[in-house]
Formats: sequence, structure tokens, C-alpha cells
Amino acid sequence: MSFIPRLAALTLVPASAILLGASSGAAAMSTTQAKKLVASAITATKSSTTLTLIGYGKSEGKPVAFNLNVSPKYAYGILSYGDVSTNLRRVGTNIYAKGTKGFLEQEGESASVASQAAGKWFQIKSSDTSDYEGIDQYLTASGILVGLLPSKVTGAITAVKKTTVGGQPAEAISGTFSGEKGVLYVATHGKPYLLKVVQDSSKTDGGSITLSNFGKSFRISTPSPLING
Repeated sequence: MSFIPRLAALTLVPASAILLGASSGAAAMSTTQAKKLVASAITATKSSTTLTLIGYGKSEGKPVAFNLNVSPKYAYGILSYGDVSTNLRRVGTNIYAKGTKGFLEQEGESASVASQAAGKWFQIKSSDTSDYEGIDQYLTASGILVGLLPSKVTGAITAVKKTTVGGQPAEAISGTFSGEKGVLYVATHGKPYLLKVVQDSSKTDGGSITLSNFGKSFRISTPSPLING
């Protein structure tokens, strides 16, 4: 499985676990301790309702990237797939998007309409039953994390190594999680949040994701002007 959302414009497939690869180094803790730390990290990370997620990689041979900031009241960020991208914003329960010409064309707009609407904000109505439905899964912490995080350790821990992620002390724990091999970087100061997960470079659809700004609040406003808004 890959954490990278397979974006055909906004025909979004739910994200799944990114848990792959292995790192070397002398064990910093026992296997039992490492498994307990992973379990604590999964629980702590899933409990956070405000955070930033930045990821990149490939999906079906095309580059994919996302940079998302989510909280209970607000969310914003960008998703890209190949040369197609869209900016997203949520204010309360209202969701807005601003796409490239290519993105709009892939959503079914004519070339002329896509040219006029490219780079302009529009609201995705809650009643929309097109490919836009389900976009809210990328604009809430629970919607994103349910697919990104493993549920448990299901195999052996193969390596544990002390390191840092963004200047924060962490343990890089390699093993099998929810049936996938991977490396989880767990914070060792404060709550044991998952700070990073790196996909095996040998995978065709390899990639990386970092998580940060746990619990840090922010505010954004409704975009303006809006097409037909």
C-alpha cells in the first residue's frame, strides 16, 4: 500500500499506510520497548486534531506532493499530481478549491472555461455528488490520519536508531506495521508523536511524509473573490 493519494485531479482515492523500508544501526532499546513506543506514537498522533503534513513521492509513475495544515475549524494546503494541482481551504464546514487549467480540464471543464477559471477560487457545495465529494477527508486530521497511520506492529522490529527530525530528538524504528515494512520516526521529548515516515527507496511509488505543528492553532478566512460566490 502507498500513502500517496492517487490523484486523478480530485478523483481522490483514500490514503493508506506509508510504512516501508528499513534503517540500520545499533538498537537503542529492546524490541518490546520499541513496540510499546510505536503503539504510544500511533495513539498520540491520532489524538491530535491540529497538525501539518508534508509529503511527496510517486503514484503510478507520476510525482505526487501535498502540504496540508488542518485543525477542527480550519484547513488549507495544496495537492498535486503530475503537472496538475489544486489549492484547498476549509473554513468551518465550507470547502473551497482553486485549480490549475489542467486540473479543471480533468474535472470535465472545456478548455475555454478552464482558462477563465484557472487560478480562481470556487466553493465545493456540500450537495456536490461529483468527483469533489470526499475531498473533506484531506481537510481534517482524522480523515487524513486514518489512512496514513498503521494500526499496530504486526511483525518484527528490525532496527532502532537514535536520530533527529527537524531538530527534534527521535527514534527511527524499522519493522513491519499493519502488514507493511517501514520506518517510523517517533519523538522522544514530550508526547511521542510520529514525526516522519519514509517509504522504501526501492519502491516504484516511494515517498516520504513529515508531521509537525501538533496542537498549534491557526486561523484563515474565506477566500475572495469567489467564482459565482
